[in-house]
Amino acid sequence: MAFIRRRGRRGHLLLACSLAACLMAGAPAANAVFTRTLSAGATSVGTYKLASPPGNAVTVTCTPNGNSGKYRLTLTVTSHGTVAKANNYVLVVKDSTGLAASPVTLNPGGSYTAPSPGSKWTYSIDAQYKVPGTSNAWSSDPNPVSVC
Repeated sequence: MAFIRRRGRRGHLLLACSLAACLMAGAPAANAVFTRTLSAGATSVGTYKLASPPGNAVTVTCTPNGNSGKYRLTLTVTSHGTVAKANNYVLVVKDSTGLAASPVTLNPGGSYTAPSPGSKWTYSIDAQYKVPGTSNAWSSDPNPVSVC
């Protein structure tokens, strides 16, 4: 009986020493990946604020429309600044009522001609992060420039 008790203590001692050796050798850091599958609906997972692109090169042409006080507007973007994380840039033009025309995608430049004469136009070049495989996009805060 004493023999069994001594052997049992040696077994516990051997196990304790083995565990201590593993811990002293250093356990590798744990890595984990968390995923979530959604069946429907939208989930907000975070926010990121994009800045407006700096250093834009835009040519503005305001052609008077007779004596009406209105102008034919043409904007030509030859280059624009870049913003970290942005993967798309658009030219947004608004008329005096604040109604926006369809955005013009800039690759790297682009142009817009107003379909009808107006006055007090504004434009902005916005940076966007378009989510791949979707129509969703985050846009920078507009920094409108008044023209005509």
